[in-house]
Amino acid sequence: MDSVIRRLDFIESIAKSKIPEFLLDKFIKEIKPDIRNRARERNRVVHGHWTTSQEYPEDLILLSSGEAFRYTVKDFEDIALRINKTNLVAAAYWRQVKEYLRPAPVIQPDGPPLPIVVSHLTQS
Repeated sequence: MDSVIRRLDFIESIAKSKIPEFLLDKFIKEIKPDIRNRARERNRVVHGHWTTSQEYPEDLILLSSGEAFRYTVKDFEDIALRINKTNLVAAAYWRQVKEYLRPAPVIQPDGPPLPIVVSHLTQS
């Protein structure tokens, strides 16, 4: 599959029959749009036509659709932070889906139950 949009649409079509509605809604309303936004932002940076300017020697200039956009170091840092945040949010979501699809087994202890220890602290 060529585009992120197609991949996300494919995931959504498969998920419809595999996960409950609350998880699917979260994917459609939160995860999918966020991934699309970050992919768009990433593609602009990676595939953009960049140049420099003597007027702004510390920055890069993106040429797009006949316009010039100035990017500072902070702009790139902010983009990286947004992409990383989306990655963390998506990873947490997929852990939630995985837990729904394959719940962790309940481990029953062997042998007698452990004694409950009550500790009383006194002040001196």
